[in-house]
Amino acid sequence: MNKILLTDAVPDIEKYWDYEANESKKPSDFGASSSEKVWTKCPICGTSVRRNVRFTWEKDENGVGHVIHCRTCGKRNNNNSLVVLFPDIKKYWIYEKNEHDPEYYSISSGKKVYTRCPSCGEERYIAISDLIVKRNDRYELTQCIDCSLTLNPRRNVIGFIAKNYPDIDKYWDDKNVSKPDEIALNSQEMIFIHCPTCDKLVKRRALNSFRRDDQTGIYMLLDCHKCAAQKAGKIRGLNQSGALIDKCPEIEEWWDAENNTIALKNITRGSHYEAQLKCPACHSSFSRQIHSFVSTKRDGRLLPVACPECGYSSTGYPEDNILKLCPEIEQWWDYEANSPYRPEQFTKGSQFKAHFICPDCGMHLYAGIHSLMISDENGKLHIRHKGNCLKYRSMESDNNLVKQYPQIKEWWDYEKNGKALPEEFTIHSGKRMHFICPSCETKSYRRIADAFAIEANSGEPILFNCPYCRNKKALAGYNSLLDTNPELAKEWSDSNVLKASEVLPTSSSRVQWVCPTCRGEYSAIIRGRKVGDDACPYCRNDKLLPGYNSLLDTNPELAKE
Repeated sequence: MNKILLTDAVPDIEKYWDYEANESKKPSDFGASSSEKVWTKCPICGTSVRRNVRFTWEKDENGVGHVIHCRTCGKRNNNNSLVVLFPDIKKYWIYEKNEHDPEYYSISSGKKVYTRCPSCGEERYIAISDLIVKRNDRYELTQCIDCSLTLNPRRNVIGFIAKNYPDIDKYWDDKNVSKPDEIALNSQEMIFIHCPTCDKLVKRRALNSFRRDDQTGIYMLLDCHKCAAQKAGKIRGLNQSGALIDKCPEIEEWWDAENNTIALKNITRGSHYEAQLKCPACHSSFSRQIHSFVSTKRDGRLLPVACPECGYSSTGYPEDNILKLCPEIEQWWDYEANSPYRPEQFTKGSQFKAHFICPDCGMHLYAGIHSLMISDENGKLHIRHKGNCLKYRSMESDNNLVKQYPQIKEWWDYEKNGKALPEEFTIHSGKRMHFICPSCETKSYRRIADAFAIEANSGEPILFNCPYCRNKKALAGYNSLLDTNPELAKEWSDSNVLKASEVLPTSSSRVQWVCPTCRGEYSAIIRGRKVGDDACPYCRNDKLLPGYNSLLDTNPELAKE
């Protein structure tokens, strides 16, 4: 299949391509479904966004690709648009100083923008959420501090912060010049205060930090913008999606009410809350985000996924357990290894990996319950491996290891392979086993299929062509230079990378030697050396060695002249 280029799938991609951020990369360099991240500009606000190529565009009703807008523009609609809900904002908007036009923002945005006071026209820099207030189902623009004090000189003072909110000391920061019993609750003074939810330090006006509960009349400290948005999102999600308990009653048996900080009735299907859960089967505790713990099954039911410890799933019912549907499972179940779990705890589709023992051959299996069970054409449940033991099939096969190569018994490491015998495998088995050479006693651990692959030159299995016995590799204590010619190994120089016990005497490598006569160091090929030969160039007087064969050493009188 030919690769579809991004430029072919999205004709207007170059219009929104951020060439500066993408450096030397061009739209024509990518496929339409590429996973590589690139920078493109939002078609609405022009903001540069980094995302995967395949998530950068989508097709319209005519099949033509177009660049997708950014997340901010995607969240904005007529129900929260600043311009739709408060059109007069355009009169007071300072376009030359703000990064975006008012159409870009929602009315609850915490972004600070430049606007003019509706009374005096003075410029101010304030968050949109603090700029717009709702009175009598109408949105209004707040006045600046000076106008508010001038036009309302005798506004009601409802008391100091400390009097109306006695727990203020828990959240009051030392950066404040004044104390909470010196500032009015509805004061315009800026204060430093910690968010009661996340403890983040927030700087805002006193009057924007508290809210009076209409039912109790008690003042509450408001959260920071982030926490407030998260709580509002949870309430909105609960109203739109409904409680998870209503759609998935089975979640209640997994819910650890003692360790969770949120009530189950306040959790939605897509919640990212890290919930504390407890398996109703094995009672193991674990944490998981709710949205990843429940899934929709093929029949449309919303159910919890399987327990990560025991594999118990709420998809089955007690009367559907495998012991009832397949009584012979009791003969296969390894109660000691699987303790404390029992077969009646699980259904046939359980992902739990359990220990089994074949009652026919005694072979141990460790597999998922779902992979061990199979239903016949009548719907009756059977054990998949019954009568099909791999061990017996291997023993009866013409490719049996011992039948093909009886000498394998001499190479089999019975000590390390434990109960496993060579008669139980074929030459094509992927099982890794331990082998030991009967001649040099070299040990190896490899797949049986790899060990018995036929070597092209000899026509024999690779295992039997031991490289140490054939002197293709050096083995310390067996065929190395140190073992076969220890006297020559004494002349081995310490400056060599390898040791005399790591090379063969037939090697063609050139190494350093130390002459036992003159103590001079020279190089020579290993296989060309013998004890007592004339390989030393200093003893042959082919090279000069100061202190041994120089003119000064051999004829000092002549050297004086």
